[in-house]
Amino acid sequence: MPDDSSSTDASPYEIFDDPLYIYVTNTDQPSNTLVTVKFNGNNFMNWKREALLALIAKNKDGFVDGSFKMPAFGDKSRNQWVRCDILVMRWIKNSIEPEIAATFQYAISSKELWSELIERYEQTNAVEIYQYKKELGKISQ
Repeated sequence: MPDDSSSTDASPYEIFDDPLYIYVTNTDQPSNTLVTVKFNGNNFMNWKREALLALIAKNKDGFVDGSFKMPAFGDKSRNQWVRCDILVMRWIKNSIEPEIAATFQYAISSKELWSELIERYEQTNAVEIYQYKKELGKISQ
């Protein structure tokens, strides 16, 4: 009789912890959005936080922050990584107003898309914050 104690079946928790795991239900469809309120050009900081929380919940944040890198050519998980990365890109683009999303149509990865969004819109907020701080500094009693 075979010894079942040496079974190599993965537990459900190990499967869900794998960033390459895609739910077969409606939650992981390319047409879905990450957040309920789309990025409209003015709400970047709030949108970014909500989008990042959604990616963390889906265990896909490593795609946008670069910590889960594309496997090398010949690696059997490379194609699945590419599919997941495209899925993340679709979620992000679907969470952005169409006029803005269209300006990112040539992004080749979710990391590139995320980085471009941060570069383009987070700095805008930094300039506004600087301006507000400057104005506050002028106020005196």
